[in-house]
Formats: sequence, C-alpha cells, structure tokens
Amino acid sequence: MAFDLEDAVAASREGLIPSLTTRFQAGLAACAALRAGAETAADIVAARAGHRPAVTVGGRQAEASLLSFALQRFEDPTRAPAARLAPEQRTAAAGFYPARDGIVYLHSGFPHNTRGLLELLGVPDDRDAVAAAVAG
Repeated sequence: MAFDLEDAVAASREGLIPSLTTRFQAGLAACAALRAGAETAADIVAARAGHRPAVTVGGRQAEASLLSFALQRFEDPTRAPAARLAPEQRTAAAGFYPARDGIVYLHSGFPHNTRGLLELLGVPDDRDAVAAAVAG
C-alpha cells in the first residue's frame, strides 16, 4: 500500500480534538506527519515480512509530541543538554504581533530562521522595528 497524504490527513482527523485551535492546525499536521512515517514503516514490514501491521496514530499523543523535548528528564543531569531558552528570550523577533488582518505569532526557533525572518521584514532584531514591519 503506497502512502497517500490525503488519506493520512483524513485518517488523522478521526478522533483528533485539538487542545489549541490555530489557523495552521499544528496538531493535525503532527498527526499526519507521524502517520506518514508509520505508514512507510508498515510498508517496509510488509515488503520484508509479508504482512502489513495496522497503523494508528492518536491525535492527543501527536499534539503532545510537539513539546516532548520540554518534558525529558535525565537520571544524570550532567548528561542533559543545555536548557533551551524560549524563542522570546533568544530574539526580539519572536512573539505575537498585531498585523493588518489580525494577530500573527513569529516563531524563530533556530538562528537561521531568525536571520531569514529579519531579512524578509527588512529590519534589525528590535521588537519595535519588527512590530512596525508586521503591522504594515
């Protein structure tokens, strides 16, 4: 069975009650992406073992996976990665901003995203400058 994105999205919608409703449906996107990976793995099992396992992806679990990195605990804290700062602490470009047609959240999760965002807006990493550009 070949993977079909539309089928995965439709199947992912079943039982998915979003915890946070957003325009871009992050929970649904996570569910569809995880299902795509699971469907591909099931295809590999079918090719190698002759039987295809059933695939299910829970919507709530898929949503939780988006923040699972924040819930990790290490038995030996000295082996844990450095604490991750919230986007708003890394750059003035991150956060909620009023726009002409509503509110937008700028997510600059990685340094290259921040550079690209600031270049796109044509402003320095300054909250007032970013706010003016987004409002325009």
